[in-house]
Amino acid sequence: MRHLETMNGRGTVESNTGEQAAVHYELHVYQDEIPAGNLVEGRATIPGLKQIQGMVQPVCFFGENGLTLEMQDRRKLKFFFTDTHGSIALNSWIGIVDPRFQTRQ
Repeated sequence: MRHLETMNGRGTVESNTGEQAAVHYELHVYQDEIPAGNLVEGRATIPGLKQIQGMVQPVCFFGENGLTLEMQDRRKLKFFFTDTHGSIALNSWIGIVDPRFQTRQ
């Protein structure tokens, strides 16, 4: 696994019912490196799956699946808490949501 990025700062967690809570997060992005060596380049690798691990505190809406974290740089992801200490597991990466392209209801 290769460490690609650390994301930390202040953000907002939104529950499934729309409630929001201010949080601090520290997330780490890792990527598998799959060996693809050959006779010319013996240590060559190709990128594999990415993983996001880390903490969100304070723990809020514990037990809900599909919480949304909006980070201070506007990136978003869906997650759930795996313990009461703030460890999370990723449901899905949303990325940056640009309000100019959202549909109005």
